[in-house]
Amino acid sequence: MLTNRKTILVLLSMVVLVLAACNGGTSTIDPAAAVMTNAAGTVAVELTKAADVQPSETPVPTETPVAEVTDTPAVTNTPAPSNTPITSGGGNTGGTVSTCDLAGFVADVTIPDGTDFDPGEAFTKTWRLSNNGTCTWNTSYTVVFADGDQMTTASSIALTSSVGPNETVDISIDMTAPSTVGNYLGNWYLKNDTGQIFGLPGPFYVEINVTSTGGPTATLGTGTPTVTATSGAGGSNSTTLSPNAKGSVNDDNTVTGNAYTGDNAADNGQQAFVSFDISGIPSNATIDKVTVDFSSYDTLSNPFGAIGCLNAFPGTFFPLAAGDYVSGGAPGGALAVWCDSGSLSTASTNDAIKNHLQSILGSSELQLRLQFSSETDSDATDDMVRFTNPKLIIEYTVP
Repeated sequence: MLTNRKTILVLLSMVVLVLAACNGGTSTIDPAAAVMTNAAGTVAVELTKAADVQPSETPVPTETPVAEVTDTPAVTNTPAPSNTPITSGGGNTGGTVSTCDLAGFVADVTIPDGTDFDPGEAFTKTWRLSNNGTCTWNTSYTVVFADGDQMTTASSIALTSSVGPNETVDISIDMTAPSTVGNYLGNWYLKNDTGQIFGLPGPFYVEINVTSTGGPTATLGTGTPTVTATSGAGGSNSTTLSPNAKGSVNDDNTVTGNAYTGDNAADNGQQAFVSFDISGIPSNATIDKVTVDFSSYDTLSNPFGAIGCLNAFPGTFFPLAAGDYVSGGAPGGALAVWCDSGSLSTASTNDAIKNHLQSILGSSELQLRLQFSSETDSDATDDMVRFTNPKLIIEYTVP
């Protein structure tokens, strides 16, 4: 830095001398003053340079305002959508189910799900339903086939009496098992007097199995399908009962599921057994009348001419076992006796069965053993009555 300053002073002195020569030598310059002037100028220049290279003070940034973060409002529960109105099952034409027409399932009075049948065998399916609504089901209400396996020629059956709220109804339909082995299921609904379909809310159904390719084929009875009401309320009531269980026991200890009685070609005696569910009749009821309708049957040969009269005896038999067979012919004490096909084919009142039913009210079943006076006529011929749907029509009064 010192060498540079000396060089600058020399150069400035030379400039001064040149200028002096140009002025004709009249001006006198004090060399010392010139040096001081040059030095001052040099200092000014150096200070300027220093100022040029001195970094300027970096401005302190002002604080950027920080936005105040507020709490995000908690997400409230989205209100659950209201229930979509439930429509009646099985092809409802519209509208919603009100409390007017509501049904409930009570029991399979006959033919529990999966019951086995021979091809073409006749049977009667009975459901017990309850009126859980606020409207009375009048005789314009019907039971209608919905889909699946119909197993009957009836597709719509009218109620034969009214069913009030909180009352029950037994719906019985005569059916015939299909001719092919397999599983079969048919769905049914109720329809009110305006054509509205309703159920449980789904259908009530019958399900059976056809399990063999052989065996006897029964003919469907001519009885009209029935819908009969039962009630826990006071007044007169009527119900039609079909067997909830049936079977046969042979004298060779064979137990079968068919209600056949008589003797077979091997001269084995055979006795039939039927059970009726009476649990729907209040225990405090008075039995007014019992009509016995055992007309749904066919015969092999001439059992009445060969082995005598057919007798019905009470007892407790189910589940059936070999010991339920009574040998030696019919004992005394029968509740009903039929000595020809004409009397068996005719529905008739029976006071003995009425009195027996009255005595066992509060129990769940009335059971009968059906046997001929003689076990066999030893003619190596089938002499037999084969029941398909024996019925009891019971009239009673509840206090």
